[in-house]
Amino acid sequence: MGYVMTSRSQNRPNIRAVANRAGVSTATVSRAINSPERLDPETLKRVMHVVQELGYVPNLTGRSLVMGRTHAVGVVVPNVGWPLFASFARGIEMELNASTLMPIIVSTDDLKDREKDAARALVERSVDGLIIISSNLAPGELERLAPSMFRVHINPQIDGHTHQIRVDDEAGGYLAADHFLKTGHKRIAHVAGEFRSGRDRARGFLKRLHEEGLEPFALYTGDFTVEAGEKGVEKILETGLPDAIFAASDLMAVGVCRALNRAGLRVPDAVSVIGFDDNPIAALLDPPLTTLRQLDVELGRMAGRMFLSLMEGERPENQIIVPELIERHTTRMRARR
Repeated sequence: MGYVMTSRSQNRPNIRAVANRAGVSTATVSRAINSPERLDPETLKRVMHVVQELGYVPNLTGRSLVMGRTHAVGVVVPNVGWPLFASFARGIEMELNASTLMPIIVSTDDLKDREKDAARALVERSVDGLIIISSNLAPGELERLAPSMFRVHINPQIDGHTHQIRVDDEAGGYLAADHFLKTGHKRIAHVAGEFRSGRDRARGFLKRLHEEGLEPFALYTGDFTVEAGEKGVEKILETGLPDAIFAASDLMAVGVCRALNRAGLRVPDAVSVIGFDDNPIAALLDPPLTTLRQLDVELGRMAGRMFLSLMEGERPENQIIVPELIERHTTRMRARR
């Protein structure tokens, strides 16, 4: 006795079966799926009823070959475990999914070589383009890796990239110092962050102090983590007691508040604290954290929309987002000296 082997693709209904059952051409079935607005409502309803009845699933691989699109977008993230980057990625995913595009998210541990490898691997998989968060690669390097490919950047570390959305970190640092000064603080320390965003926040912070003829009470640079915030306070207290500390991220601010509490210094009674990001943890701290809000999920959605507009042949302008000061309960008015 012989056996006939059948594959799932042989048993699966194809576009011709749908067309025959609905009494239309295969072109009409294709329009019903890809451009439903081009069909009259009655025909569309009949075709889609048959699609559901037969369980027809379009062959995306074949369609991609015809259209020159894979409907996949590479999303390169420094660290998906980092709350802000995860929020960016979530916003991108929401916007792309709403347009039937599939994001492929790759984490690089913020290493330049891994970013290169990730971009190269995604290009080899024929993604329609890349959305890169906090890229460490120069524009020329990316052009060689992904020539003529749609690319959108969020907060690139290097200037010169087209199609980017950037947070004005310098303006955020300026706003933090300005708030401290307007609430009577003079001995203002800064737990600064690394990378471009940290340097820009520190630049804005120092600019505002210098406008008042002040220097920072103390300055410590770390890696945006809770531990760096704790270490920063230890170093600052060796200098003396500040009346305010600006932390370059909310995670750093958590460490700052922890270390101050361990030292018996209540926030904000003894020392006022401002963070940066407005992560979900900021409002949950006790007391809730005053911080600079940069759009997180919404900024990711903006990047997704920019990518979609590129695919549609538009030329979107770069966007700069100015952070907003969210005043909660880790700062207070101090008596003027």
